Amino acid sequence: MESRKIVAREELLRFLRSAARTATIIGRDDIEAKAHQLFNELEGQLQQKWTVKKAYESLRSGFTN
Repeated sequence: MESRKIVAREELLRFLRSAARTATIIGRDDIEAKAHQLFNELEGQLQQKWTVKKAYESLRSGFTN
């Protein structure tokens, strides 16, 4: 099942950096701040394994709060 596939931490960090940069370009300070917050939280979780489902749920809840 695709949702159980492990996602590399580096891939998530790369995505969040990209999201923050894009948000800056389009003037969405709220999204930029949330992307940086999630980046910092993930950066501190060195040993955690992320499944596609868990990453999606975490990012979704982070951007909708």
